[in-house]
Amino acid sequence: MTDSKEELNKNTTDDNPFFQADALDLSAPISPEPQISEEQPSVIPQSVPDFLPPVIPPEPEKKKSKAKLWIILGLVGTLLIGAVLFWFLYFDDFMAYSNAQDLLDAKKYDQAITAFTELGDFKDSKEKIKECKYEKANHLLGKGEFEQAMDIFESLGKYKKSASQVLECRYGIALKRIEQGEYEQAYTELEALNGYKNSASMLDKFVWKLSEEHGQNGTCHYSYDVKGNIVTKTYNDTVITYIYKDGLLVKEEYTGNNEQTVEYTYNTDGKKATEKRLNAEGNTEYTVT
Repeated sequence: MTDSKEELNKNTTDDNPFFQADALDLSAPISPEPQISEEQPSVIPQSVPDFLPPVIPPEPEKKKSKAKLWIILGLVGTLLIGAVLFWFLYFDDFMAYSNAQDLLDAKKYDQAITAFTELGDFKDSKEKIKECKYEKANHLLGKGEFEQAMDIFESLGKYKKSASQVLECRYGIALKRIEQGEYEQAYTELEALNGYKNSASMLDKFVWKLSEEHGQNGTCHYSYDVKGNIVTKTYNDTVITYIYKDGLLVKEEYTGNNEQTVEYTYNTDGKKATEKRLNAEGNTEYTVT
């Protein structure tokens, strides 16, 4: 160790007179390097102003997922409960509606009307009542029960073809009156038809009244239209039919023992211009002017 000091002094004296190796205690133990603490210096928190909103830490994802699941389960449960309540409340109405429709399909119209009436405002029950009445009226019309059918069609107003069916019923009533010899009632019905079908031409030929005339050659039977014009004359085995146009007699047709035809023409003033008689073969026997 002495040699080292001497060598060190020798090497350093010349360059640095202030450095003396003898001053160093090389035998002293070397102290370890000072340890630097890795701990961070403590931070003094600053005060948070009162006007700033508190910082809420975000919820964990698991909590959010559970909340969504509970919301979905709640909605599903509510819907299921509502469906069950709806079924229990309206099940009877659905069954009653189905039964009423079956009655209508089976043409049991009165029972169907009662069933739909008891349903009140359920679904289209009120419209179904009209349908039942309409089908019932058509059924009666087909059976020839014109008066009952017409009453129902009139009560339905503008429903489907009720208005035109009223005319059909009235036409059927008029024909029925004629068959029964109720001419005045028949005429009233035909007049109310306003030209429906052939009602206008039927009025022109309508037999308003009948009369009889007794003479030496037997009894003559007469029929007249509503205007008082003679329509037919029957005596023995001969029938004369009188045909009019614009209120004027234009033809007489004889059938039976004395078969012939008489035709008439008129001037513009309505006076008779010619009279032509034709025999059974259609040949002219004479003409009067």
